[in-house]
Amino acid sequence: MNLADVLQYIEQEEWVLLYFKNNHCSVCGVLLLKVQVLLLRFPKIKILVIDTDECLNIAASFNIYSAPALMVYIDGKEYIREAGIMSVTKLEQDIKRLDGLFNQ
Repeated sequence: MNLADVLQYIEQEEWVLLYFKNNHCSVCGVLLLKVQVLLLRFPKIKILVIDTDECLNIAASFNIYSAPALMVYIDGKEYIREAGIMSVTKLEQDIKRLDGLFNQ
């Protein structure tokens, strides 16, 4: 995976969640599972998991310097950015709010 692939994916898909993790982060794996379960309720959101150990240049291009981190794009534009310890409940509320705005 390279930066061009990620940018193309963001442009091609209506909703994209980028999830940044690394192998040294115990929280990253646990949070990823919770995010994946949450996204079962939002099938339109496509997730792309980026390992910052393997793709540091991609993470840096998005100004991600710690893990876990996530970004939600809608129609190629960033709407949500979270890093560190984050609330899945708040993420769900934010997604529902945006879904309501875009589906009026």
